[in-house]
Amino acid sequence: MSKNPENWMELHIQFCEDMKSSLPKKQAKQLISETESALIRLVLPCFNFVISKGQIKLTKATKESAFEFMTTLSVRLLPRAQISFEESVAQAPMSQASRNTYGNRVRNWFSHAQNSGSWPGAPISPELTAQCAPHSLHGHGSITHVRLTPRRGIYKSYALKPAEMNPELKQWFEQMEDYLMRPKQPGRCYPAIKAYTFKMYRRGWRQLLGWQTHYNGVPLDELRPHHIFPVLDLDEFEELSPLQQKRLWREKSRELEAILCGYHNFLLQEMKAYSPHTWHSKLVFIHAAGRIFYQDWVTLEADYCQLPLFKILKASRAEIQDQVNERQQSPDVACLKEKWPNVPDGSTALEEFQKHVLELMRQDCRPRTHSRKLRSPQRIAHRYQQFCRVGGEGYMPPLRSEVARDLKVALSCEITRPDFVPPDGHYYPLPPDDLRDRDPMGHVNDNYVYRTYSLEGRSYPDGVWIREVQEQKTRKSLGIHVTIIPNRQFPDGSCFYQYLESYLEGVWQPQSWNSIPYQWNDPRYQNTMGNWVTAGRSTFEAEDLVKTDTDGVLWRFGFLFISPKSSSPYSEYTYLHTIRTNSNRLIGKAITPHTMRYIWATWGGQVGLSDVELRSLAYMMGHSVETLRRMYAKMTPIEKQQPIMDAINARLCQPGNQDVIALAKMLRAAHHLTKNEQHQLFQLLQTLLDEGENQA
Repeated sequence: MSKNPENWMELHIQFCEDMKSSLPKKQAKQLISETESALIRLVLPCFNFVISKGQIKLTKATKESAFEFMTTLSVRLLPRAQISFEESVAQAPMSQASRNTYGNRVRNWFSHAQNSGSWPGAPISPELTAQCAPHSLHGHGSITHVRLTPRRGIYKSYALKPAEMNPELKQWFEQMEDYLMRPKQPGRCYPAIKAYTFKMYRRGWRQLLGWQTHYNGVPLDELRPHHIFPVLDLDEFEELSPLQQKRLWREKSRELEAILCGYHNFLLQEMKAYSPHTWHSKLVFIHAAGRIFYQDWVTLEADYCQLPLFKILKASRAEIQDQVNERQQSPDVACLKEKWPNVPDGSTALEEFQKHVLELMRQDCRPRTHSRKLRSPQRIAHRYQQFCRVGGEGYMPPLRSEVARDLKVALSCEITRPDFVPPDGHYYPLPPDDLRDRDPMGHVNDNYVYRTYSLEGRSYPDGVWIREVQEQKTRKSLGIHVTIIPNRQFPDGSCFYQYLESYLEGVWQPQSWNSIPYQWNDPRYQNTMGNWVTAGRSTFEAEDLVKTDTDGVLWRFGFLFISPKSSSPYSEYTYLHTIRTNSNRLIGKAITPHTMRYIWATWGGQVGLSDVELRSLAYMMGHSVETLRRMYAKMTPIEKQQPIMDAINARLCQPGNQDVIALAKMLRAAHHLTKNEQHQLFQLLQTLLDEGENQA
């Protein structure tokens, strides 16, 4: 449909679409039917449309004829039609109840035309303009066309599919999941792994097995775990003579080298996977399988290094590690230029991302498109969700993406409102510890967001949202993360919390489909009728959990971000896809959640954060300052040199530098004064400045 309807039929189609989007199906159907009957009986006859006499109920042929007639009526006739209608409705041969019903339907139809900007000569109202999203940019093509690695051609799918596994392989994978993830396991001399780690192992093993059968010609029914790593039976080995043992080790070493060389050549030649990180990860998966097969050969984890096969793996990993370290120092890792925003002079990549991606995503949460068409409730909720997901990484230093994917939220609380919660306040509590997920050792190991008004003895009258991270990769070294989510203020007066709560609770419009969305506690609209344009997160029909605490109170909670299609938590790929597609759509850059960590670390160096501030930034991102500087900060050599060059120019190469040096010494000395002495010094300086201004 065109942006501005040219005839009545186009206008009516727009009206019907808005009704279907904003009202329940049954209610919208009845309202549309009554509106069409009113238009045909009371408005179209004013323009010489003839209805056959005796039609108590309009026939299908009459309606089709009326719709065809409406295509001949220009929207320029609407003001005249409104006047003619008011005259005809008063004289219509019908009951007063029918006159009221049909009259209200036609008046709503005219009101829709006026508020949608279709009325001749009527300017678009500011209220309607505030509901329309900006025109989205789609001029950068699909994300599938963005090449992030030097490889050429398409990505070949070669991994062994679950349906291709023979019974022995299926059983082995099930046993390995239990063996590796159980807290304590006889024969295992290394710590248990997390679920996401085993997921990566499983994917790596399936890829190697797929290569063996699809490219090496190993039949599916003959495929076994030893095709990942050569296996020796300890009992049979001990029965051999030393010379035979040596020959057998040499034979198995050749088998392992054949697997390593063949698989590596396949990745380079067929998959065009030139990154050393790729091969390093494959070696990790192979090493993990080898540790399982040779668990009976060792007592301590360090004993693996004494076995010949593991010496080969150790040498291979050391060789590729040098290339990995060299690659990390390169500014073009994985075609970083395709992921990095274009930054003008005087700005940073973080500022450009917030301005040109996040701000447009925020405006895209509005209930109407740029052509004033009302979006579906699911579409509006999805826009709010996407903004909150990406905004969580663009407005505060991001942890690893698995933390954001695993965030949960409690959707019910105690029946009695806590004393610290205001009467009209939002309250999303943190569930009791007995309801939270725990690891086999009894430690809480889940991540939650919650809203409270009191934290660690400090009161927050307006309330704050908290992110508590109990489960992450670096918990052992950095502990538990409890972070206040910043309530970012936007130019139009709204804030980040409003968008987060609108995603969770929905958006309500007062009076009719043409009014402005608002927060439920806005006093201007209390006791006002209206409708929900979206129910927020609940439109995705998530299968949330319900548990009972020790006091018998029911608690309902679920994942914060739910996939609209599957009603389940986002996978690693779908979560990454959100930020990549939106950033590519808006600025033509394939930014990923991991790229955001680079962007924040680089921003810290560009704006000259102090050591204390850098430590805080590194803590917020879940690693050390050394890791932040070595792995994440992607500053150019010129940017790295700029701070010292600025200091040299300011202190050594400018006229009057002695005064600058003297002032710097005075400020350093002031740092060691007591607070009372500092206050007296600042008062003296202010007095001297005031005297200087008076003399000038």
